[in-house]
Amino acid sequence: MSKKELFLYFINNLLIAATFFCLSIAVEPLIVPPTFVTPVWPVAGFAVCVVLLWGYRYLPAIALGELLICFRYYHVTETMGYMELSLLYILLILITLFRSAAGAFLVHRFLGKTNKYLTYQSVLKLYLLAGLIPTFLSSFLFVQVLLFAGYLEINYWVFEYLSWWFADSVGVFISLPVLLTLFALPREDWKPRILKVILPLIVTTFLMIFISISFKNFEQVRLINNLEKNTDLVFNETLKKFADSQTMDNWVPKGQVAAEFNELIKNYTDVVVLSNSLKNINFTIEFNNNGKYQQLYQSKIKANENSIWKVSKSYNYAGNDWKLTGIATSGYLGENAFFIIWWLMATGFLFISILGATMLVITGNDIRSRNLVRTRTKEIQKLNEILRESESRYKKLIEVQPVIFWKHIRGEPVLDFVSSEGSTLLGYSRSELVSLDILWNKIIH
Repeated sequence: MSKKELFLYFINNLLIAATFFCLSIAVEPLIVPPTFVTPVWPVAGFAVCVVLLWGYRYLPAIALGELLICFRYYHVTETMGYMELSLLYILLILITLFRSAAGAFLVHRFLGKTNKYLTYQSVLKLYLLAGLIPTFLSSFLFVQVLLFAGYLEINYWVFEYLSWWFADSVGVFISLPVLLTLFALPREDWKPRILKVILPLIVTTFLMIFISISFKNFEQVRLINNLEKNTDLVFNETLKKFADSQTMDNWVPKGQVAAEFNELIKNYTDVVVLSNSLKNINFTIEFNNNGKYQQLYQSKIKANENSIWKVSKSYNYAGNDWKLTGIATSGYLGENAFFIIWWLMATGFLFISILGATMLVITGNDIRSRNLVRTRTKEIQKLNEILRESESRYKKLIEVQPVIFWKHIRGEPVLDFVSSEGSTLLGYSRSELVSLDILWNKIIH
């Protein structure tokens, strides 16, 4: 490999890794609870297509792209140090490489490297070999690794697995028609399909993304409002308990309200949480002690502090300030989220993938028809050429005979052919001899 080729290879790897990473960011707004998987993951399809089109030498680019995604989504936590995180990165990268290489290998093995995918049978096999089969195993491995690392909850692993498999498969289904149409060889077979395949996919994909983001925003507002109500409920019920305890015999002076109420928060908040079935929310209650917040209560259930499903509110009572933070866990989202929203989004992207397959088949039929017409036209031209050569040899044979040959088509007013010997023997030109009137009335009769 020359220096120029090495440089181009390096640049191509960087471009592929950057595209891989950007695709993951592009679909990030589509993440909707209860699952933390988008309804479509085009990264999976892009990686399979890269290996399918340009070979295994670009697996390093896919590994780099997956590493960038790991940097964005998985970080050091209280339960995961640098060693554990590094192992997680390695496992996720290996699974991604397996998915990409396995999809390309199966397609090359059973469909060949120059398949034009002109029939619905070949398109169905392409989707099965490049999408459903490799993602079935890779999605299972992904979920198991993230479950072991603590990013997923055991109660929802089956749903996470199925949704992950669905998203990866649909990502492959949508990416394949686009990238094959743009880059597959030979170009003369794929260029005519660009407009008919890519345009419908682009239009419907952008429309579906717009609809999905609208769904996601609606669901986010609804769940945040619900979380705010539960946060208010915890504080207000604790405050009500404190207010009910204030009798004439047990009245707390204003200067001691904060200390007494703080003590009640420490001892009574668990009761409020359990009695209202709020155990899947991580609550933190802090007291503003002269500008410094002092933590009074922390739920035992773990939650991601950087989660978007988080509410933080301040409360004032008797001249004192408290701050209550509620973070929704996956369990809470599983109980309160509308599953129908995720499935509607998933169905929309599944429709787009079916549309892509349909357009491949339709354009494939057009190409097959054109190829058939071209083949039949060549066959007819060849037969006509053979016929002309046969007629030429036949005429040459007739012209050397010392007799008159003619050909007449029944019902026609003139002869179709008269040999040159007719002019020699009879003294008429060929144009005169083809007239039936001259031949039959003046010569024969």
